[in-house]
Amino acid sequence: MTNRIGGFAMQLRQLLDHPDLGLELLVDPGAARELEIARVFVTDQPLPERYLSGGELLLTGMLFHSGEPGDSDSFVASAIAGGAIAIGAGIDHLEGIPEHFVEACRTHRLPLFSVPADVSFAQIIDEFIARTADRAQRLRAALDQSRRLLSSLAAGRELDDLASTVVGTTGIGCKILTATGRRVCALGRPLTEEEVDEILRAAHDSRHFPLAVGRRTVIPVGRVRDAARAWYLVVDTPPSTLSVEAMDGFSEFASIAALLHARDTESDALLDRHDDLAISEMLSDPTSPGSGVILVVRCREPERVRPLVRDVLAGVAGRATVAVSDGDVVAHVATRSPQGLAETLRLQLRRVLDLLDGPLSIGYCEVTEESGLGGAVRGARQASRFGDEDLSVTSAAELGTAAALFSHLPDQVRIDFVRQVLGPLEDYDAATDAGLLETLVQFMDNGCSWVRTADAMHMHQNTVRYRIARTEQLTGRNLADMGDRVDIRLALDLR
Repeated sequence: MTNRIGGFAMQLRQLLDHPDLGLELLVDPGAARELEIARVFVTDQPLPERYLSGGELLLTGMLFHSGEPGDSDSFVASAIAGGAIAIGAGIDHLEGIPEHFVEACRTHRLPLFSVPADVSFAQIIDEFIARTADRAQRLRAALDQSRRLLSSLAAGRELDDLASTVVGTTGIGCKILTATGRRVCALGRPLTEEEVDEILRAAHDSRHFPLAVGRRTVIPVGRVRDAARAWYLVVDTPPSTLSVEAMDGFSEFASIAALLHARDTESDALLDRHDDLAISEMLSDPTSPGSGVILVVRCREPERVRPLVRDVLAGVAGRATVAVSDGDVVAHVATRSPQGLAETLRLQLRRVLDLLDGPLSIGYCEVTEESGLGGAVRGARQASRFGDEDLSVTSAAELGTAAALFSHLPDQVRIDFVRQVLGPLEDYDAATDAGLLETLVQFMDNGCSWVRTADAMHMHQNTVRYRIARTEQLTGRNLADMGDRVDIRLALDLR
């Protein structure tokens, strides 16, 4: 007797976990519960191979079996040759499944489960039909929703509009985040920046989705080669509370969003050429007027970092011109808050820093009538060269004094300079307690005036004169000379 039931696939676990069937898994070569069953085939033929097409769950009452070990091995080998993925055996005919039948399944690495005597094969078949029919209905519903979303997309609706369709159907909010944390669309419970950090950290580290992060579900939006440019769909409820229908709906939405992500990625190539030309023209005329702020990001992979900078700026400043020039990412943004913009760029690029090769250093300069656009680019580029962390921000305005400029040098360079200029004074004071360094500080702070220095230190002018003369002798600097005075002032500021 043979009987084949086919339809949509289901997992073997759905039968094994059914409380009314009482099936017992006897042989599991590995991941048997995850196997997809395409068809159910009932047979008592001793060699079932010719009746199989692959992917079947084979159910047998073992009426063919004589009780000899040879029958077990030939039946299992034939089942394997026909493409069966598992066997369910009744235990009534032989009053139990022979150990040699179990061993044959184990040898051929074919999953085997027992079917109790009070459970008919018809019950298993009915469960298979019900499950696959339910899956077919869900697939049709998902297909219908996919068609609706694609039609809306073709009509020019944005992701926010498409998200509202899914949210309206499921009653659950969602948002799409880029890898830097920009909200591509957002409906439902808002996210704090700390929650965004937590979600992105977990998503960057995970290889298995959907992912539970706090009380939310995270689903990747398509597949991208560069994780730093990935998008993630965040659903406002954990996976354990999502119905199958809701998960299907959000998965379809993620698929449609992936199309938009791919479209935007392709259009970036045209935008790159436009922005490169714009920045090139800006630099060709160093006196060209303008407004806003220039940001320069120094990095090892400018072509990879450029879209990330554009992504961040799109979320906080709207349209920005973002180019690659002389190995740096150069951005021009029309904003009146350069410091806040640069700090936001730092905070959001921090989320992808571990995915990039090497540190990032951000310099920025406000465009003024005096600097023009070209001057602002030069200032921001200079500021970007003084980053001393994995991800730093430096304003060109910070480099407006010699002390500020030199403060960005490596520590040892600064220490050596201070020691070269002031070391003789420090050594003399340590040996004699003469107070020459303290007197020098007061003298410089009081505009090199003998009278004001003497008053500030409550001592006679002759004492001040003696100490300054001794200072000049030890340092080899003449405080009446402007160049020497600058060296002394700078060394004091860098201590």
